[in-house]
Amino acid sequence: MFVGGGSSPAIRVDVNPTLLNDFGLSLEDVRESLASASANANRPKGNLSDAHQSWQISTTDQLMTAQEYAPLIIAFRRVHRSRLRTLRP
Repeated sequence: MFVGGGSSPAIRVDVNPTLLNDFGLSLEDVRESLASASANANRPKGNLSDAHQSWQISTTDQLMTAQEYAPLIIAFRRVHRSRLRTLRP
């Protein structure tokens, strides 16, 4: 008998709700951006092929530390980019 388990690593994100409101953003905007960054990390990035073969290109671009999430763009409003690091308390 084998019993296994564990939890995935987690990053806690604190944002300033006043700044979110000032930028016209919601907590859902932040959640969607974080989920999108995580979901695309382990997906194939493309492929190369010729007449006889095809190769799939993969990278390990998973974000592993809180600092790597800081430059994540949460939304574009007009010409302004809202990055996660500008929304923290």
